[in-house]
Amino acid sequence: MTQLPETAAKDQNYDLIRVLESSLRNAWQMAVFVDDAERVGDDELAEWFRKIQHNSVKAAEQGKAMLAQRLEAPTGSSTQRDDLAERPGSSKAGHEHADKLADEWGEESFPGSDPPAHY
Repeated sequence: MTQLPETAAKDQNYDLIRVLESSLRNAWQMAVFVDDAERVGDDELAEWFRKIQHNSVKAAEQGKAMLAQRLEAPTGSSTQRDDLAERPGSSKAGHEHADKLADEWGEESFPGSDPPAHY
């Protein structure tokens, strides 16, 4: 498997903002796809797109709340950790929390509908 380069900016907020932007963009795109499916009368596909859109909106709302919390936190607090930007596959304490979140999101979401950015 090819190793991916480290994040461009050694700042976890950069990564959070990118995932937030991706979630919002995906939610908007799903609205377009819902309209397309409804225009041709494909209710099954429209509903599937709505489920994906719901998950993207939920991820965006979580991301906005996390970003607001991190930006309001005083410098040097536990939420302002520069050591979180790392290569995928490395082991850090923060991965346990991320793994629990991924498991939780997987249980709550429609199969195949979460953007890969959650993991």
